[in-house]
Amino acid sequence: LPEGIVDIWGGTFGGRLWLDGANRGSSIKRMNIPDSVKTIRNQAPGFGGINIYGIGGITDLPYLEELIITSNTQLTTIEYNGIKNIGLTQFHVPATVTNIGAFAISGVNLEEIIVSPDNPNYASYEGVLFDKRFTRMIAYPFGKKDTNYTVLSSVMFMADRALCTNPYIEEVTIPASVVLM
Repeated sequence: LPEGIVDIWGGTFGGRLWLDGANRGSSIKRMNIPDSVKTIRNQAPGFGGINIYGIGGITDLPYLEELIITSNTQLTTIEYNGIKNIGLTQFHVPATVTNIGAFAISGVNLEEIIVSPDNPNYASYEGVLFDKRFTRMIAYPFGKKDTNYTVLSSVMFMADRALCTNPYIEEVTIPASVVLM
């Protein structure tokens, strides 16, 4: 992708294709996010000023093996559904990202979300995404293969879909500290 792009709008990369009666994603294996990108959006601009929501800027890329975001990135925001159904096993959140929407990063192979230690708003522990103070659990990766999970005792809030669609989890322990789910 060329430098100068500021937003990756919903539906820009990926998408689904029905082939031989099956839902198939794009075959993109490697993607470089230009340093100029500030937002990966959940919406696409529509006609007459009406936006189309729920699409995701980088979506349905089941073969994606590498998503390159350099240390010079200006990326600050990954909106709700911004990056979904990707093939990565790890996603690295750079220090510059200060806003991550609920259900913003997903993929059936995603085993861990790793946050830069220099990020002022977010952190990860054992591959799970939290706010920096570990009071809000944001995302448990879809592909994380643990069958049991105990939510950290510091967590007070669990984001929308924080623990959804992981096929491996059989038992979750939620501490009394959680007051909002």
